[in-house]
Amino acid sequence: MNLDGLGINIFDRRTLLKSGVAAMALSGMAAVPKARANELDLSTPEGNIKAWVKLDGSLEDGAATLGMWDGIVMSVWGQQQTVLPLFGFKGFGYSRWFDNKDGTYTKLHKEVGFYTDLATGEVLEEWENPYLDGERVKVWPVANDPVNIVLQPILQGGYDPNFRQEFILPWYTYGDSRISTSQDVNLRWPNLVTKDKWPREFTGDYVRVGEYFQLHTDRDMLMDPDVPSLAPTGAWQRLGNYLPWMLMEQRPGHLFYRTNTGKLPGGIGDIPRQIREAAEKQFPDYLEPPEEWTEPNVSSFEVYVRDAEPVPFPPGREPFVPVEIPEPRISEG
Repeated sequence: MNLDGLGINIFDRRTLLKSGVAAMALSGMAAVPKARANELDLSTPEGNIKAWVKLDGSLEDGAATLGMWDGIVMSVWGQQQTVLPLFGFKGFGYSRWFDNKDGTYTKLHKEVGFYTDLATGEVLEEWENPYLDGERVKVWPVANDPVNIVLQPILQGGYDPNFRQEFILPWYTYGDSRISTSQDVNLRWPNLVTKDKWPREFTGDYVRVGEYFQLHTDRDMLMDPDVPSLAPTGAWQRLGNYLPWMLMEQRPGHLFYRTNTGKLPGGIGDIPRQIREAAEKQFPDYLEPPEEWTEPNVSSFEVYVRDAEPVPFPPGREPFVPVEIPEPRISEG
């Protein structure tokens, strides 16, 4: 979930890790601001890459950037029920940036996130699931390393071998002083948490994810090619399956994440105490920026399958029987 230096990398979803970028919405109806003399040209992929790197990280070769997200996770259950806040979600991402001197940039990245109690802000180790009569389940934090990528002027390939698109973002201006961009990612991939091995953790044959990002900053600072890095305000929202550790099986519904994002110019000391102490205890390596390219990239689903064990049904509880929902017939005309 990570915008690079902001802790939310729009390019690290599991499909995008394999360069499956066809589901990314890079263009929009917003007008590209005209460049003045000696400004970045946001009508070109090269100008967009530099602008994005300034927002998410730094144009300075070898620079490290740290950012975080802070928000809540809500349950969207059924068709008519009120959306229910479940827990907080806070975390940070550490990135290191390299100018490849050919119009592309390499980003090394790792990220860690914790689910927190809504009332106290303390990191959750267990959680009482209200949909399972208060059954206490073990909470699995997010810890993804590596999440690396090379930003290039042309996005292509992946699950759609015919996909090819220039890296051009939508830009929105507000008067002469403010500028924003947004990013939508709508994806689906086969669920690694399979029903035969993980009957309680299995939420369906596919993982469906939608992630939506917004960044806002000063227009003149963004367009100035001599400014290597910015500290924008931002937001990240996510739609996705119930998490495997929630043990929801195929119950109807999904999660909605709503967070704010931002860079941490003061470094590790700017991370909230609860999150910093949890990282120091569980993932101390994440408190240092990455140094070299490693692979393969991982997501929280790969980590869960690798490290977790299936949770048995409690005595007397029968498996949930899902109701089949037919696929809609969508006209292609």
